[in-house]
Amino acid sequence: MKQMSFDEIRTTDIIKKAGVSRSAFYRNYYLKTDVLNDIYNRLSKNYGQINPSDYFGNWKRVFEHIAEHGEFYQLLVKHGLMGMVLDKLNQRVRHEDYYEFILWNGMIYNMCLEWIKTGMKQSPNQMIDTVRAALSSISKNIMSIDV
Repeated sequence: MKQMSFDEIRTTDIIKKAGVSRSAFYRNYYLKTDVLNDIYNRLSKNYGQINPSDYFGNWKRVFEHIAEHGEFYQLLVKHGLMGMVLDKLNQRVRHEDYYEFILWNGMIYNMCLEWIKTGMKQSPNQMIDTVRAALSSISKNIMSIDV
């Protein structure tokens, strides 16, 4: 993915690069996107459980995770594949306030996407400060709406 677009990569290219047989590849994967999902799952293995009442703690872990594995996420963005991350985040939601958490996930996903696109210059702590400031501003604007 560093040298060619994801669409140009063939299963044969992956097999050659990995040094495995075609049957070994298909024993583990059906599509080349399955390889990306496997990488994401391995990188996220130690991510831990989501605490439904700790938004900022959860988000900080997301920013730290992305910072730790920046090259992988930059490649996903470069090839237009970051949507799989939002899908993965949404799959983790198992709470009675499902739609509320989907809304939060969408917000944090977009913050992460822009952070990656702009080179991840801010630290995870700075990103949390940015999120807090944005939510404070949004909250003030919502409270001023005459219902």
